Amino acid sequence: DSKNLIYDIIKYPFNTDKAQLLAKYQLFSPYMMNMIISSGYTSFLEYMCGVGVLSEIIKENLIDSKVTFNSINNEIFHFSKWRFEKKGLDISTIGYIDKDKNYDVVISDGFLQYLDSKEQEDLTQSMIDITSKNGLLCLLVDISGENPESPLKKNVDILRIHSILEQSDMVCIYGKNTFSSLWKKMI
Repeated sequence: DSKNLIYDIIKYPFNTDKAQLLAKYQLFSPYMMNMIISSGYTSFLEYMCGVGVLSEIIKENLIDSKVTFNSINNEIFHFSKWRFEKKGLDISTIGYIDKDKNYDVVISDGFLQYLDSKEQEDLTQSMIDITSKNGLLCLLVDISGENPESPLKKNVDILRIHSILEQSDMVCIYGKNTFSSLWKKMI
């Protein structure tokens, strides 16, 4: 439920603090963050990722880029939108995904584990569909599974998720079959 999800998100400092988030990426996927910032891409979608701290980092580093933050959770959506406005950041906020719009870089950090298996597969396909040709899909997934301290988390079959990506002509350039992976769309 949405009220519990926001607490699950904000209890971890790397979801609310830029330095903590960058430290997390440095630890788990240093190659990924470097690719995002130095890629030359101009449009970015932070897809269902916390409260928009990553969008903030991207916008501050790539001022002329088009950064979009997505959340379907009402509380998170409004909180993130308020944060961006308060900080004077030109970051679009959307509560839905326009299937006709593509992004050079799509980033999903820690959301798949809140969905059941079918929803995980559907969301993966949705991310593939909105990634531009030659674009990047950055995927970080908590694969620790169900856990009494975070009752909303579900099990994720990362091999199945990566198989869906490969069957869609996505090429893994980092982290195949791991919780942190970077994919390039070749079609």
